[in-house]
Amino acid sequence: SVGRRAMSSGVRPSNGRPERRGREKCADLFSWFLLLFTLVVVVPGLTMILASHGGWGLQFAPMEGTTVEELRAFRQERQEAATPKANAEEEEAASSSKKREEEAAAPSRYAGDGTLPRFYGTEPVLLGEEHCAAFRERAGERGRAGAAGLFNTGTNLLWKLLRRNCVVPKECTSRESPRFALDSTVLGELSQKRCVPFLTQVPWGKHNPVAWRGTHFAPMHRGVDVDTVLPVVMVKDPLSWIKSMCRMSYAAKFRHGHAQCCPSPLARTQTEVTFRKERGFKKYESLVHLWMEWNRDYLNFTGPRLVVRYEDLLWRTRETTDRVCRCVGGTLASSSKGDDPADFDLVSDGAKGGAGHANADTTRSSALAKYENETRRYDLLTDLDLKFLRNAIDPDVLDAFRYEITEKQRRRALFGAEDRATDNQCLPDRVAFLRSMGLKPSPHKGGAAVPVDDESDGVLAMGVFYSNPKKKTSTFANYQQKHRPHR
Repeated sequence: SVGRRAMSSGVRPSNGRPERRGREKCADLFSWFLLLFTLVVVVPGLTMILASHGGWGLQFAPMEGTTVEELRAFRQERQEAATPKANAEEEEAASSSKKREEEAAAPSRYAGDGTLPRFYGTEPVLLGEEHCAAFRERAGERGRAGAAGLFNTGTNLLWKLLRRNCVVPKECTSRESPRFALDSTVLGELSQKRCVPFLTQVPWGKHNPVAWRGTHFAPMHRGVDVDTVLPVVMVKDPLSWIKSMCRMSYAAKFRHGHAQCCPSPLARTQTEVTFRKERGFKKYESLVHLWMEWNRDYLNFTGPRLVVRYEDLLWRTRETTDRVCRCVGGTLASSSKGDDPADFDLVSDGAKGGAGHANADTTRSSALAKYENETRRYDLLTDLDLKFLRNAIDPDVLDAFRYEITEKQRRRALFGAEDRATDNQCLPDRVAFLRSMGLKPSPHKGGAAVPVDDESDGVLAMGVFYSNPKKKTSTFANYQQKHRPHR
């Protein structure tokens, strides 16, 4: 049939031989291609794979001029190069942690200062020192520091440390006067014109947002030039701060749940803050959001400001006070007396005082014991609370203050193991909780809280005055109503 088709088409039949030769040539070309592919791609690839898994597994005789030790060293280098990157990162993290612990053990160069707890880093954190020179040049001898910060952040401790230890130009009251450190003397200086008065707070109110600067003035501060005041903003570890707010919330109102378990759960602490009655209240999603938004506004403030951690003022008191004092153009009083730590006033008594403050009995020693305890730092908080906190706070803000907060640290502090899944559960005991504040359930009045001491006028606890029902009048309650803290 092939021949007939070829003859009909005018082509000579070839019995199919040219077609076979073409197929043979194609097969030969494909074989050469496979051989070339094997030599160029497959063999080098297998060699690399086997080498990355520790070599070929065969004992080769050493080449001429190469010792067995050199070959072993070469193989060890290859194995180390193939070690997973995660192991290297773990070793680096462990080394870095060990280095931080060693640095934390190093004492401060300021005599009399202590060592920060390891979870607060190794050195004080003061943000904004690079603007101190420009502030001094602009404000001149009238430059003063003004305390600012949320409630329970140590603003009273700051201004008392500066008042007693920082010497600034044109002071109004002689330091030799026995009334120099009294609150009444400090407030009385605000009305003097022949000198530069000391400031206990920024003119717009220490607890008020920085956006109020220049538009609102605290009582007796209307005549103060805001451009001559350096805001020294106090910030506190959010884990400690939210528990302080549970004890005394001041102008903030939030859902406590059971007071003995406060602040958990954090996600339910919706907060309203009345900075000033005439301006109404401001809502925050939670206590954590209040901490975040208020402090972030000061961090983003474009003018001169100095941000100081409460923990640095507590452990590295002399160094932190000195750096704040120098920023506004002052010097430590103890420096003129031979730099003796004994001449530095640590404000060992309670920094808070007067009506409106619930924990005026907190001393320096009790604060040190409270805040160096990492177990107490994480107590009453669950892993869910920490996740909520870290989602609410900008990580850059936590990094700026060097506040490290993790679930692993919490488990290690509470349970002694990072991988332990057990969570702490708060089991309220109302009677024990009331007695811890000097109160007891009343057998009458539906079990309301009344003072344990039947002879007392009442007890101030968590910002509420619990009067003694056995006494008709309460002198302290009347005093509390007349002398509310100014803001």
